[in-house]
Amino acid sequence: MNYQQLIIKTNKESVNFIEEVVLGLGALSVDFSDSFDNPILEPTLGTTPLWDNITLKILFNESIDKEFINNSLLEICNTKGRFEFIADKNWQKECNKNFNITKFGKNLWICPSWENCENLDGVVIKMDPGMAFGTGNHQTTSLCLEYLSNNPPIDKTVLDFGTGTGILAIGAKKLGAKKVFAIDNDPQAIIATNDNSKNNNTKIEINLAKNSSSITGIELIIANILTPVLVEFAKQFSKNLKPYGQIILSGILESQEEQVYQAYMPYFSNLTTYKKDEWLLISGDKK
Repeated sequence: MNYQQLIIKTNKESVNFIEEVVLGLGALSVDFSDSFDNPILEPTLGTTPLWDNITLKILFNESIDKEFINNSLLEICNTKGRFEFIADKNWQKECNKNFNITKFGKNLWICPSWENCENLDGVVIKMDPGMAFGTGNHQTTSLCLEYLSNNPPIDKTVLDFGTGTGILAIGAKKLGAKKVFAIDNDPQAIIATNDNSKNNNTKIEINLAKNSSSITGIELIIANILTPVLVEFAKQFSKNLKPYGQIILSGILESQEEQVYQAYMPYFSNLTTYKKDEWLLISGDKK
């Protein structure tokens, strides 16, 4: 199968927003590189360092509407790029080059299948990159993994809302959660979560659903999704939780922080923000 590759030159401040937009437009993969070929050597574990000037190489199916994508990028991100034709290659092998063992927080590790994980000290999640979003590389997922590692949900009943690959649900279970529910409205995410759960020997209740209205008695909700959905479900999440239950919200840009606070303040207290680059995680306790 052949592909179309879109090349965009941008800066560190804009790169993650552009990534989110192109994924929404159907991108199959997004590759980051320095526009001036400066390498990052030996980055600290658990970090995702970026250059000031970045070139994005974004892979699409060959049949996509190139004009529509560039027009959408111009309207939403005030940028556009140039397309080039790419002949088929072993994309799994190419992806593997950029996905390595990573540590999050105190003792949580993400380890791909082609790496040796036996000597890692702590909790290990076996996770390979795939079609469903969420391997720990993106700041929003990284923030959640770090929070869970530093605040393990021991003996808690957990709901992972918008589970994606199931990485957060699996992490919660391996970090001591009593029971974990994982829901998503994407059938591919359910398949990925089921496969990854089995690969990690974790028992998770996985359901294809658009909301969590039928799930109650939850002590911790993890929601790494888009801000408009977080805002929409503030009241519902409060209903899902037991008294004094906790919430972990991610997928929030700095510019959206106040919007999320306003939505959750009527139902939650002790709202606290954690930041990585321009992305935020907000935690809180049910009133």
